[in-house]
Amino acid sequence: MNTLTESKNKRGQAVARRQHLTDILHKAFEDGTYQAGMVLPTEADIMEKHGMSRHNVRLVLDVLLNEGLIEKTPGRGTVVTGTLQHSKSTIVTYVLQSPKDWLCAGIMQGSNDFFNGSDYRFEFMQSGDLPTEFDACIDRLIDTPPAGIIIMPLPWHDNQEWVFKLKKAKIPFVIVDSRPFGSNCNSVEMDNRQGGYLAGKHLIEQGYKHLFCVGYKSTGHTYQLRFEGFMDAVKESIEKIETCMPLYYELTNKAERDHVRPWDACQEFWREMVVRLNKSMFPAGVFAGSDIEAYGIMRACNELGIEIGKTIGVIGFDDRDLAIMGSPLLSSIRQSPEAIGLKAAERLKTLIEEGDSECQHIKLKTELIIRESSILKE
Repeated sequence: MNTLTESKNKRGQAVARRQHLTDILHKAFEDGTYQAGMVLPTEADIMEKHGMSRHNVRLVLDVLLNEGLIEKTPGRGTVVTGTLQHSKSTIVTYVLQSPKDWLCAGIMQGSNDFFNGSDYRFEFMQSGDLPTEFDACIDRLIDTPPAGIIIMPLPWHDNQEWVFKLKKAKIPFVIVDSRPFGSNCNSVEMDNRQGGYLAGKHLIEQGYKHLFCVGYKSTGHTYQLRFEGFMDAVKESIEKIETCMPLYYELTNKAERDHVRPWDACQEFWREMVVRLNKSMFPAGVFAGSDIEAYGIMRACNELGIEIGKTIGVIGFDDRDLAIMGSPLLSSIRQSPEAIGLKAAERLKTLIEEGDSECQHIKLKTELIIRESSILKE
């Protein structure tokens, strides 16, 4: 296993969990739940309630200690000594789907690293999976506006009314990961099209003449860009290609989205597709829209006795832990959530403090990571 990648992902998740607990405790000070003279729950109680390690709980308590909100008194425990009265002018709010998701955690980590040591503090708002839940988050922020917002839109949310609401309210915000198609607002994302191009070029250079793009149908603009980049590479070398086909799978309803793991859905889909494909289409090069889909494809191939690297070559996108969990190791397009978060924080700080009216669309370069799964064997 790639120790560096695993360490970065775990650190990002720990940062996100600590930030989430800090937000919860800050709100308890703000609303008067914790008042001067009261004793906080013990470290053990906090650990059990929030499912966190003693190390992480102590780091959060150290933040409160440095803010003058608590003191540790021998014989009594952790005692409340102050109240929290932050101005909204110093609050940066994250609107993300989940603090446990590797991408969200990495973005928060990068942003926190940038703002570390400044007067800004952070709030986390979980947007949920439904457009109505996401819109409700935006409405709450407009009612009590923070200094600025770092926001990750839902890929399947087509209505852009929330963008116009934030602009009308004059709240500085930066969109991360996936800018709504056609919207003119500040954004930071990986160059998904460039990443797709790198994947296509690599498979073509390996000698695959039959190419497939595989992805979840409802993932929106991000996958579209990745597959467009893949097709850019195909068009450059069209004389070397015999087949190029996009393949999409889709979960039929929300219950399936909630209970079926994405790689299981893709595994079943690819298992059925392999049976249908003409054997003359092998060896085939497959670009999956994410490492999750690639992982499902590799599992299906292993089940069917199809040798990866000889009959089928696979490359994913993200370069997350899944890329180094299977056998063979998965080639992937690496993106950096931490770099997204850092750039977003840098841009947001400028918007807050200087009132820059120019919209910047910042795209960060991806990197091709070549491992065994995409190497065409003789």
